[in-house]
Amino acid sequence: MQNAMSHAAPECPPNSGEYQPVLPEYLSTREGARLLDVSESSLRQSRTTGRLLSEEAPQWVKLGRSVRYRRRDILEWAERVAVECRAAQG
Repeated sequence: MQNAMSHAAPECPPNSGEYQPVLPEYLSTREGARLLDVSESSLRQSRTTGRLLSEEAPQWVKLGRSVRYRRRDILEWAERVAVECRAAQG
């Protein structure tokens, strides 16, 4: 008869108490649109037009039959098209 403790799950390292969500590397159209604050239909349309908000659309990939956006591609696209604004001085 084996000891019941031999089948116990490995112990997890101590947690700092901070909540750390798991962020998926590949996003659905809905998740990508939410991240960019655009409509799902705009992001979906950008796959055929190649344009989103008058800029070159972010890259997308197919995983099986599903369309996905790499999180890093979405964030890089947002950085590339972002316009920095400052309050007027004076």
